[in-house]
Amino acid sequence: MKRFIFIGIASLLLAGCVTPTNTKNYSSPTNKHRTLPGIRKNVFDQVIEISRHMEPVKIAGSYSEPNYDLAITKIEELEKYCLENCNNYEKSQAYRLYTHLYRYMGLHEEEVRINLDKIIALSPDIPLRIEIDSISSAAKISHKLNKFDELKSYLARYREISSIIPADIIYLIALSYHHEGLNDLALRRLDGVLMHSKDRDEVTALTHSFYELKLTILDSLELKSEAKIMRNILSGLTIKEHTYLPIVKTAPRYPRDAATNRITGYCTIIYDVLKSGKTNDVRVDDCPNEIFLEASLLSASKFWYKPTYKDGLPVIVKDVKNRFTFEIAD
Repeated sequence: MKRFIFIGIASLLLAGCVTPTNTKNYSSPTNKHRTLPGIRKNVFDQVIEISRHMEPVKIAGSYSEPNYDLAITKIEELEKYCLENCNNYEKSQAYRLYTHLYRYMGLHEEEVRINLDKIIALSPDIPLRIEIDSISSAAKISHKLNKFDELKSYLARYREISSIIPADIIYLIALSYHHEGLNDLALRRLDGVLMHSKDRDEVTALTHSFYELKLTILDSLELKSEAKIMRNILSGLTIKEHTYLPIVKTAPRYPRDAATNRITGYCTIIYDVLKSGKTNDVRVDDCPNEIFLEASLLSASKFWYKPTYKDGLPVIVKDVKNRFTFEIAD
């Protein structure tokens, strides 16, 4: 039963695998088929075990904290084992574990991209969905690092293997065209998406980025009247907020002296949520009675959130507030 507790990461890593030892025909969006090698039980079990060390796990009603050091050691052992003993699909599991772990740890994106490249290189012995997702993530990292040659290469590969191009990839294609000076092609790509966003006052952050990129292109072409219209559109748009979700929020202990003397009050704590979901830079925002301060800071330091993603990558959320209320029941 415990195995199913970790299905969050494990199901992502083992996409396309029905049983630990299966061989599966995989149908792609371009109607091509891949016959995948199986994943043996011993490799499958190692992936499950490593996944358990990588994120908060609910056991007996409480959560355990990740053990990144142990996870890294276990992944290195799996990678070393797979050099001589694994098929390509099994090898991809170690590299996928690295990408997830590095993101949770908030390491430099280049470390993530290196392992994404290792996954992509194992094609066609991996599920097409895994290859597409890996290319998409690598393209977004290249964009973030302003590596446009790599971005162009990833986008070309994406279009080779998938006939379905999502909006986030269309944005990168348009951005790549703009970088090459192919502004007509870039505008055509952007307008193909923006035509579906007309008459909306509230848009996603991605759609807002489409408008901003179009304005940048119009300005570069010195199309002043069109740019003015675009600025007016942007000024009237509201971006839909992304709600990050708490995984662990432990209530603070009621201070003994406060409970004995029936003192009530509140304490508002402010902190940042890292890419890993952990809280950082925990500090006081408003705490009228300092008797509650230590308990509130300690509790907030143990909070854990589902990481917030933007354009497919985890981001830091700054200045999150949480108010702790201390009351005594009658």
